[in-house]
Amino acid sequence: MKKIGWFLLAVPAIVFFNGPLEAQQVAGSMQGKILTAAGQPEAEVRVAVSGRHLLGVRTDLTDSDGFFRIVALPPGEYTVQITKIGFRAVALERVRVGIGRATQIGPVLLEVQPIPLEALVIVAPEMTIDPVHTTVGATLDATDYDALPVERDYKSIINILPFVNTSYHGDPVNSGGSTGLENMYFIDGVNVTSVLNASTGTSLPYNFVRSIDVKVGGYQAEFGRGLGAVVNAVTYSGTNDHEANVFAFLSHSALAGSPMAEPDLRVDGFVSYDVGLRLSGPVLRDRLWYSAAYNPRIDRADKEIPGHGLYPDQRTAHVFASKLTWQAAPWANVELSTFGDPTVHHSVEVPASIPTGATVLNPDPYLRRPETGGLTVSLRTTVDVGAGVQLVGSLAHSSGRQSSLAETTIGATESMFIDYVSNAFGGGLGFPMPGTVEEGRTAAALRGTASLGRHAVTVGIEYEDTRVSRDERTPGQGVISQLDPSVFVVDSQTIAGTNHNRVPTAYLQDSWRVADRFTVNAGVRWSAQSMTGASGGTAHRFPDEWQPRVGFVWQLGRAGAQRVYGSYGRFYQQEPLNFASTWYVCSGFASTTYSADPREPDAPVVDRFADSGCEEGAPPMAHGSSAEHFDEFTLGYELMLGGVARLSVRGIRRDLRSSLQFGFDWSRDPLLIVLGTPGKGEFDFLPSPKRDYTALELGVDGTSSRFGYRASYVLSRTWGNYTGLFGSDIGIAVPSLSNTFFQSHQATNSTGLLPNDRPHVLKLVGSYQTTFGLMAGAFFTWQSGTPLNEFGAAGLFGVNSPAFLVPRGSVGRTPSIWDLNLRFAYEMPWLAPRSRLVLDLLHVGNPQTPVRLDEMRFHIFDPDTGMPTDEENAQYLQPVAFQPPMTARLGIEVSF
Repeated sequence: MKKIGWFLLAVPAIVFFNGPLEAQQVAGSMQGKILTAAGQPEAEVRVAVSGRHLLGVRTDLTDSDGFFRIVALPPGEYTVQITKIGFRAVALERVRVGIGRATQIGPVLLEVQPIPLEALVIVAPEMTIDPVHTTVGATLDATDYDALPVERDYKSIINILPFVNTSYHGDPVNSGGSTGLENMYFIDGVNVTSVLNASTGTSLPYNFVRSIDVKVGGYQAEFGRGLGAVVNAVTYSGTNDHEANVFAFLSHSALAGSPMAEPDLRVDGFVSYDVGLRLSGPVLRDRLWYSAAYNPRIDRADKEIPGHGLYPDQRTAHVFASKLTWQAAPWANVELSTFGDPTVHHSVEVPASIPTGATVLNPDPYLRRPETGGLTVSLRTTVDVGAGVQLVGSLAHSSGRQSSLAETTIGATESMFIDYVSNAFGGGLGFPMPGTVEEGRTAAALRGTASLGRHAVTVGIEYEDTRVSRDERTPGQGVISQLDPSVFVVDSQTIAGTNHNRVPTAYLQDSWRVADRFTVNAGVRWSAQSMTGASGGTAHRFPDEWQPRVGFVWQLGRAGAQRVYGSYGRFYQQEPLNFASTWYVCSGFASTTYSADPREPDAPVVDRFADSGCEEGAPPMAHGSSAEHFDEFTLGYELMLGGVARLSVRGIRRDLRSSLQFGFDWSRDPLLIVLGTPGKGEFDFLPSPKRDYTALELGVDGTSSRFGYRASYVLSRTWGNYTGLFGSDIGIAVPSLSNTFFQSHQATNSTGLLPNDRPHVLKLVGSYQTTFGLMAGAFFTWQSGTPLNEFGAAGLFGVNSPAFLVPRGSVGRTPSIWDLNLRFAYEMPWLAPRSRLVLDLLHVGNPQTPVRLDEMRFHIFDPDTGMPTDEENAQYLQPVAFQPPMTARLGIEVSF
């Protein structure tokens, strides 16, 4: 009772720190069996675990089955001491534990000890099979990605894994058929995904990150919130040793090939560099540790605006992370963590929805100043209550920006003008609208785990409140589109207000060890989403998001040698606040048609649609609508090969059950907008959303003292009519608004191969450490091209709502692409005990294959019929984006 009381007293202290609490794990577990030499289970054997990243020692006693389990172990290597009077002690060294994974020990056989003997020392195998979890994904430690030619941000590292692919449509990496906006990013267990549009998460260089856990599918009820990859990075903590790490990296256009000339923007010279320092050590040995790190980064390029010369594009980020780890009592640990990445970007970027190859009348529409990033503070408390019961509580708060401001006075004050007749544009900024966006997130969670014989039960509650405050408006009159010599349409919009999405969650999970080699996982997760409007009241609520999860793990043959596993689960997307902050705010929208240029005084008005007000005037939600979710089935087999390699075969099937978007039936009533799920209630003018993902992976990975490798081949199909939160068809990251599929005319030919369908993906990853201080690493990938369409601008919003002139994805594919990246690192012990020079060669061979083609065959539509004219786009099926050119990056890392 004393420990529980201490924990309850600690929770108000966490609230005082205004820190976040999340159920996302930052630790792993260890379990195993202890037997006598005769093979009989031995009870009351003491198992003690210690390691340099663990404050104190974790212990457990085996039960009548000889079984033990130790949870909440930070990722790293451990020494396991196994002792009982009358038996010879056993010490297992270099036992690796990963985030969210269970490490299997044994069975360990104890020898009777008639006379005192030294402990029997055993070095644990490099690789083991997880006897509990059905998770599709991987845990990557610093030793893994230190050897590989990866990008500087930890989020890019996951691209080496199966089921994860680079998207060349404009969103982050795609995972399991989902778009990049459906990924969720965590740091030290804290949700850092963008509140507004889920487009990114807090950035950290991999030098700050000790381990990364990636869950692509098959995970248990403790985890949720996204339909893509769930990425959790754990930053460095202190130890009992004082340590320092200094690093610097540089890329320059002099070390790169010339990029292929893209039709809308050409880069002429760039430089990218970052420097950093990380310090850690004890404040009080064995009681209080610290870690602190800082990394300024600058990326600068000269970009050519067609017809107007070169303009500087510069991004400056100040990245930091710190952590205090305190053993408040032998049974209680407290961890305070802060991190952030405030960034200012003086950007040169192609405006959205501009015809390819259009004449640029003035440079201002290209010039923006995005301001992103922010600060997160979290506090986590772990208490061992005793008798196999552990409580974990945490609270967190984050604040940041997703603002996009005009860089020039013209950009901030004048209307954008798009002339589809002569294919030209100019004026000020258009969509997305410039303005300020402030984000915030406060989260709290409490989780308890208990070992109850053959059952390991986890129960938890979470609460997350996300917030967005927006003040955005189109400059001047709005966006002026000239559709023919006597038809001009002006679209203008304002958005202002504060919105919340309040998400309570509860879950129950049981891992039942039915037999020594057969485990059943069963659980359920419940959540609800409540979106508030600008007035503070509830605008819409999605209640009772029940998410059952069930899975099994069956170990075959010799213990720890092979396993069959499978799972079923339902997963819901936590909706980004772009939806609520578009419809449930004080806003105004107007679309006015003129018969003459509206920039001239007294231009005749032909038609006008206008809507304004706060959320009371928001469009209705279609009856039966729900947030985006899918059902998933996984089945896999793993086989250990000699303890140093692992063969994997696994499959995934995902069936989308819902989406959340907007739409209107242009043929019946173009003024009536409906929110919700197509095919439901008033949204019946479009078919139900469909996105089916089927994939089979063949993989092998292995490691030894000098060589590590990972190889995978994935055969997959992504089929349907709904791309996801990211509008891959048109390359716009505006969840629930950017999907091309929102008008009735788009139902025809709309189902087929989706934009991120890549039937064949091969990945080869490896590293080798020589005996003379040189380390070499490589990452090679080959993948099929993506499907192509024949679009025609049609209906309201023109190019934003293209018609599918032929069945989706039936026009062919972009070319297949290959990519090779190399890393060479040379140790310099004469400079410092742990120092090295690093050379990364990215995109070796400089393939620069086209990765995206112009799919808009017709830009002009007839306003009377709403269908395309016969004026074909001359750039149809011409490249608009290429693979990056070959680039070299130099670095130095010094640790002491």
